[in-house]
Amino acid sequence: MLPSAPSLPFGGPKSAVDNEEFLPGTKLAAEEGLYAKNSPNDSDTTIAERNRACGQKYFRKRMWGTMNQFRAVLLDRDCWMQHMMLSPETGMDPPGVKLRAAQGLDAADYLFPGYWVWARMISNLAAIGYDSNNMHLAAYDWRLSFPDLEKRDAYFSKLKSNIELTYESSGGRDDGAAVIITHSMGSLVFQYFLNWVESSKGGNGGKGWAEKYLHGWVNIGGPMLGVPKSVSSVISGETRDTAHLNAFGAYILEHFFSRQERADLFRSWGGLSSMFLYGGDELWGSANEPAPDEPRAPREPLMSPPEHMTPKSTHPESTTVLNSPPSASPPLDKNTTVEQPLANPSFAHLISITKAEHPAGAPEEKSSYANVTTGDMMEFLGRVVGKKRREMWDASYDFGLAKSKKDLKRAKEVPTMWSNALLAPLPKFKRGFKIICEYGVGLRTERKYFYTPDAVADANASGKNATKGSSIFALDLTVQDPDRNVENGVQMTNGDATVPLLSLGYMCAKGWKLKRYNPSGAEVVIREHQDKRLGGPIVPSLRGGPGSADHVDIMGNYALTEDILRIVAGADDNIEDRIYSNIQEIADRVKLPDGLD
Repeated sequence: MLPSAPSLPFGGPKSAVDNEEFLPGTKLAAEEGLYAKNSPNDSDTTIAERNRACGQKYFRKRMWGTMNQFRAVLLDRDCWMQHMMLSPETGMDPPGVKLRAAQGLDAADYLFPGYWVWARMISNLAAIGYDSNNMHLAAYDWRLSFPDLEKRDAYFSKLKSNIELTYESSGGRDDGAAVIITHSMGSLVFQYFLNWVESSKGGNGGKGWAEKYLHGWVNIGGPMLGVPKSVSSVISGETRDTAHLNAFGAYILEHFFSRQERADLFRSWGGLSSMFLYGGDELWGSANEPAPDEPRAPREPLMSPPEHMTPKSTHPESTTVLNSPPSASPPLDKNTTVEQPLANPSFAHLISITKAEHPAGAPEEKSSYANVTTGDMMEFLGRVVGKKRREMWDASYDFGLAKSKKDLKRAKEVPTMWSNALLAPLPKFKRGFKIICEYGVGLRTERKYFYTPDAVADANASGKNATKGSSIFALDLTVQDPDRNVENGVQMTNGDATVPLLSLGYMCAKGWKLKRYNPSGAEVVIREHQDKRLGGPIVPSLRGGPGSADHVDIMGNYALTEDILRIVAGADDNIEDRIYSNIQEIADRVKLPDGLD
C-alpha cells in the first residue's frame, strides 16, 4: 500500500499515486508546514475543510464556460455548485475552494466552442495591428462584489498598472493613453474603477490620473442604472439570461438545479447585486406617477423614430415598428386592491405580488397586490434574503441618487457610491476624451414582474431533480396579456433583450450631459443599433448575425465593430449620435433634484 498523500487546498484526500502531479509539494506542506506567503484568506483553512473540497479533479479546468461546465453539472453537480457558490458569511471563497477568473485574451473570447463573446472583436483589432503588447483583456471574477475584487484579487490595482504600463511603453506620448472598451457589467466595473483609481481610499492615483492615462471609453450595452432581471434572479432563482448568463448557461441551471438552489447561488454572488436598480423612484417611477419609460398612450409602438431625430442621426432602419408595449395606466396607490392582475400594469412598480390562493373551502376574497417600487427594492429584498445578505449588499453598493452638491463631493471618497453614476461624478478627462455609448434597441426586454408567494410548481422542482429547501416567491405564470407585452408574469419593454432602454441610454442621453455628473464636459455620443437579424424559417441563425442588437450578440455586430476600429485608430471625428429610440424623450421626463449643476 502506498502512503496517503496530504490533502490539497482545493481538493479532497487522495493516495500518493492520485496526487502524483502535486508531489513533493503536498508532502512538504504537510511535514514542514509550507504555505504560500501573503495568503491570509487561505492560511486558516483547516485540513478537514480541505478534505471537504472536491476540486482536485478540476485543477486548472474551467468551471464556467467550455464543455467542462456541462460535464461537471451533469456528473458532479454538487461539486460544481460548491465551487460556484460564494461563502454566505464572507462573500468570497468558501473554505477549501479556490476558483479564479481565467486570464489573457482567451479568457473571454469564447464561452463555449463556437459561442464567441470577445473573439470577433479581438480578431478585428488584430486585423488593424493590435496584439498582446498593446491590447489587454482585463478579465474579472464577476461573482465577487467590487470591493472584494480588489481585496481578494487586487483586480483594480492590476488594471491601473496595466494602463500605466501601456502608456509608458508608448514613450509617454499622448496617443499612448488607453481607450477602454467595456461590455455589460464591465461598464459598472469601470465606473467603479474611475472613482477608485484617484481616491486616497483606493488606488491613490490622485486628481489628474484619468486625464493623463485615458483617451476614451466605449461603453457597450452598459447597464448604468442596473438590470431588473438581476433583482428577479435573487428573489426566486428564475432567470433566462442575466448579464453573465447566456441562454445555454441559463438552460443548464434551470434544468439541473431547483429554484431554491438557483436563488441561493445568485444571492451569494456580490457581483450580481451590483446590477440592482440605481436611482430609486426618481429614475424608475414612483407609486404616484408613471415611470419615465412608461408608454404615454395605448398601443404606443415599441420602436418608432422620435421627432427630435435629425437627418444626421436618422437611418433607413429607423422606420421599423415592432410589437407595442403595455398601455399607459393611471397611478396606483401602493396598497391598491384589484381583482385582475393587469389592473396594475404600471412600470413604476417593479414588482407586484399576488396573495396566495386560499385553501379549498375557504371564503373567496379579492387578490391584493403589494406593489414594490425601486425605492422599496432594498427593504423588500432584505425581507426575502435575510438581514445578513442585505447588510453585505449595503456594505458594497449605494443605489441612491445625489440630492445635494455635498452628496456629489462625498461620493468621491465613499467606496459604496463608486459604481453609481447617479452619485459619483466622472473625473476630469483630457480634451478630446469621448464616451461613446453603443447599445441595441428594439428587442423585448424584461421590465416588471408579477410574483406569487404560492409557487405554481414547488420550489424544489427542477428538470432533473428535487432537493430540500423552499422559495418564498415564484413568477405568477397565470398573468398573461399579449397586448401589454406580458407573458408568464413578466412585462416587457424596449431594450437589448437583457437591459432596458432606460438603463442603457439615460446617462448617455442626459445624465452625463449635466455638469453634476460630467464636470469636465467630456463629449458623449450615442450609437444605437436596431436589431437586423439574419437567418430564416428554413435555416435560422443560432446567433443574431452581423446586424444583431442582442446584448451579447452585438459583440459581433459589424457596425459596432467598425465604430470601435475607427475609435482605437484615432479616426473617430465623424462618429456622431445615431438614435432610433425615444431615449431623449424618456431622459427628459426624469426629474432630478435642482441646483446641482
